[in-house]
Amino acid sequence: MNSVRLRLPRWFSFLALLIAFVLLRFSLGLRVVPTFTWLYPVFMMAWVRSIKPSWGLLLCWISSILAVAIIILPVAFMWGGPLICWMIAGIVGSLLTLPFVVDRLISHRLPGILSTLAFPISWVTVEYLSSSSPFMGIAFVLALTQADFPLITQISSVTGIWGISFLVVWLAPVACLALEHRFEWSRVARPVSLFLVVLIVVLCFGGIGLGLDRPTSPTVRVAGVTASSRDGVLESGVSLLNTYVPQAAAADARIVMLHEGAIFIAAEDEPALTRVGQELALQEGVYLLIGLQVEDENRSLPYENKAIFISPDGELLSEYLKQGLVPGEIAAYVRGEDSAPVLETPYGKIAVLICSDMFFPSIVRRQVGRNGADILLVPAWDFQGAEYFWPYVTSFHAIENGFAMFRVARESLTIAVDYQGRTLVLSNYFLTDQSIVYADLPTEGRETAYSLLGDWFAWLSIAGFVVLLMLSLARRKSEGRKLVTPDQRKNT
Repeated sequence: MNSVRLRLPRWFSFLALLIAFVLLRFSLGLRVVPTFTWLYPVFMMAWVRSIKPSWGLLLCWISSILAVAIIILPVAFMWGGPLICWMIAGIVGSLLTLPFVVDRLISHRLPGILSTLAFPISWVTVEYLSSSSPFMGIAFVLALTQADFPLITQISSVTGIWGISFLVVWLAPVACLALEHRFEWSRVARPVSLFLVVLIVVLCFGGIGLGLDRPTSPTVRVAGVTASSRDGVLESGVSLLNTYVPQAAAADARIVMLHEGAIFIAAEDEPALTRVGQELALQEGVYLLIGLQVEDENRSLPYENKAIFISPDGELLSEYLKQGLVPGEIAAYVRGEDSAPVLETPYGKIAVLICSDMFFPSIVRRQVGRNGADILLVPAWDFQGAEYFWPYVTSFHAIENGFAMFRVARESLTIAVDYQGRTLVLSNYFLTDQSIVYADLPTEGRETAYSLLGDWFAWLSIAGFVVLLMLSLARRKSEGRKLVTPDQRKNT
């Protein structure tokens, strides 16, 4: 392996590392600058390729861990404390470093265009495999930062978010290859042209979809209630329902939903509260979704985070327990094991998930998208600062799976989007005194390639990584044979 691939002044190499560190700080987490996400891998790769591998990769790893720690330590309570935050920073920082290790070890042995593909393929491989973690899911996937660019996000209906991550980080090896060859067009024409052609195709695909495939179905009015009853007293929960459900119904809402854990209730009082909800739904002629936190002190895990869904006939249609628990919930909450409900209604197929279930694409696609949901309702409860992150996750899942989504959250943004990720309603809990947010959602979704084929692009990347690794090893052996003289072969 060449000790240095990219000839840069030493001061510029260290400047590239510093810039990459700053860019990474704003490429992940609650507050991001979307364009920085494209530039961070470029500067980090310039650093790694211009320094001896041992030092280059070591400082890449350390700076990545520090940047992630700076991102997540302010919300340590969500992850389970500072110690767990540092552990997660170590894991995520290591995962962010792995594609740079792959690039440093094998890309120089690959010809032309293939040399630029090793990095994005390995990046998608690492992101996809780590997304199955029960602690992080897609929280640190770069693609989420591009939600403000609808022309780019539409491709996720085909490739999932993995295609966008691929495109974002592909810029780095293409740019560094051009820099290595001092922008001599004859030597970089093919890789640069291919990247630009793919980018243009993605933008055209997004533009055509946004222009010609707008939702045209009838809509249904959904009311999201962000008020809560947290004293554990049955009468308080009943009062909350009696206050807001009739008010929402009077505003022509046909579906009324309360946020995650809107009512804190003892297990012995849950049946009585459910009966009140059934009576109200029947009285007002609405579908009613209630977010509950149920406490049972006799269980080893005393809490349930659940949502009950009631029909206008007063029938209890489903009881759903949250599956995607965050680290701070694992020690106290019962994890749901049943699939998300997808219910036939006059307003299309309606599905229900809860808050951080959305971190896990496998839950969303397999339990909701694959079952043809038209509308996904997501009761949630976040914290101040998280409102800058959740719109990204919300819009991507809607685009990937072809459904409208309404995420009703306390202490965050309440947001509704259509199946192309267009924002229909956006309300910041901290900037309004209104406790009900209304959204008119399309009642028909659409079938997408991603909802049918799943993570085919991620698996193709994994296969491509294996092929490129084998090709690199084969070329290494070939290079080794060429270095052996005829006399050495004879003696051997």
